[in-house]
This record gives sequence, C-alpha cells and structure tokens, in this order.
Amino acid sequence: MLIKVDSAAPTTTAQVSSTMGWDVWYLSPAQVYLNGSDGGASGVANIYYTIDGGAIQTYNGTLNITAGGVHTVNYWSVDVAGNTEAQKSVTVRVDSAAPTTQITTGGTGANGWYRGPVQVGLSGSDPESGVAFTMYRVDGGQTQIYSGPFTISGEGQHEVLYYSNDKLGHNEAQQSATIRIDSTLPTAQISVSGTVGGNGYYKGPVQFTIAASDNLSGVASTYYRINGGPTQVYSRSFHYFSRWHLQCGLLER
Repeated sequence: MLIKVDSAAPTTTAQVSSTMGWDVWYLSPAQVYLNGSDGGASGVANIYYTIDGGAIQTYNGTLNITAGGVHTVNYWSVDVAGNTEAQKSVTVRVDSAAPTTQITTGGTGANGWYRGPVQVGLSGSDPESGVAFTMYRVDGGQTQIYSGPFTISGEGQHEVLYYSNDKLGHNEAQQSATIRIDSTLPTAQISVSGTVGGNGYYKGPVQFTIAASDNLSGVASTYYRINGGPTQVYSRSFHYFSRWHLQCGLLER
C-alpha cells in the first residue's frame, strides 16, 4: 500500500505591475499576480485573497485594482491535503486620477475688479503619487513652469490658463481664470439748464444733470452735495432754487 503524506503548507508569492509606475505607485489598473507552489507534494488546490479586509475571493489568474489609494492585499494558498498557508500581505498603491490646481489672487478692488497689479498664486495637489509640476500662461503668452507667485498688471481683462501633472503622467484638464484690472478713475460731466438772467445768474429753478462714464469696470455710483450739505446719491436730474455750490464724486464698481 502506498501511503502519501503531506504535512507542509504551500507557499505563495505576489508580484505587482501596471502599464506604468513611479517609485511605489502604480497606474490604474494595477495587476497583482499570485503564484502558489507546494514543493512537489500534494499540490496547490486554491489560492485565496482579500482586498482591504473585504470578502475572501478565489484567485483565478486575474486580480486588478483600479481604485486610487493605498490598498492591502492579503493572500495564501491551500494544498490538496488541506494544509493552509499563513496569510501574507502586499501593499499596492494606485494612482487613478489627475491632480487639481487652485488659484488665488491678491490685490485691492471690488466686484470682481482690481484697482492695480494683482498677485497670482497656484497650488497643485495630488493625494496619490503627488504633483510633478504646475504650468501656466497669461494672455496667450509662453507656457511656463510655476515656481512661485507672479504679478499681472495693466488695465483690462487678462486670462490665466493653468494645470498640473502628477508623477505618473496624469494631466489635469486646463483651467482658466479672468483677472480684471481698472486703475483709471471714472469721469463726470455736469450740465445745467434754466432761464439765464443778467450777470450769469439764473432766474428761478435750475436743473442739474450729471453724466458719469467709465470705460472698464463701469460706474457704480455718482454722488453730489450742495452748499456743503450732506452727500447724496445721484439717481436722476434734480432742481435747485437757492444760491448754490455743487460738488460731485464718483465710485467705480
């Protein structure tokens, strides 16, 4: 009678690969290959694994990890005789997404407009393999590698295009921001109408009309006061009947 004895557990090895990798990171999907051996005894019956503590699965030659992040794969083999290998583990770091970039602007202004030079900062982030570099260009000019805050000046509207790349080659979709600068004060014209008498005096009520203009951000408000009185917001033509001294001012948007 032939007696067969197998008292040793099998052993399993793991190998991780993908179409591209950097350092300890893999491009999604990462493939994990498991290979069990039993030293010529009863032979390997099955290889099992879990991902991140999930359900036990039977390895069938395909194990792909697509979700970004750091994953733990536990694996082991069972031979025909029922010997079970102690679990082993491998850490699989997968980068599945492009980085993102935030833009910040600093300067003096209001309502989406600045009154002078604007400092622009870019901040790229990638929770997986990390940002390799951030690129930008201003008003269709040369694309540059971002190395620190830069300044935009000159009246008008300026367009900033920017994006980041991570260390596995994921390219962020190009983003854009509009910077509006208006450093020129608005202007106002006052027109007076009424019945003119002698020596430049008007006889009776006088009508005042103020026309304000601004070629960039536009006029937000027009103000006036009469004979040192309270400042008032101009909304339409008005009449005045007494001796007068009129002052007016403007506020841009």
